[in-house]
Amino acid sequence: MSDVVEVVKEVYRDLLSVNDRAFSSYSSYRPNGFNKNLAATANNPEYQGLMAVGADVEANLLVISAPGYLIDEIVKLAESVDTAVD
Repeated sequence: MSDVVEVVKEVYRDLLSVNDRAFSSYSSYRPNGFNKNLAATANNPEYQGLMAVGADVEANLLVISAPGYLIDEIVKLAESVDTAVD
């Protein structure tokens, strides 16, 4: 299950919040002097925080929070990784 979570988070990294644990080892993810207002322009939209991923390993359950237009794509990826891992 943790392999599935890691792959989903890696593929959709730009949708995660910088507060996600996936970024704990990527302290340089956001450059110094980051300007959120500039990042949110039409030329460079900011998608951070649109998705959250968690897992209940004991229940073998993946929990995904994402916009409806992305959820099917994310679920397909998770299922394909899960099948490949088994």
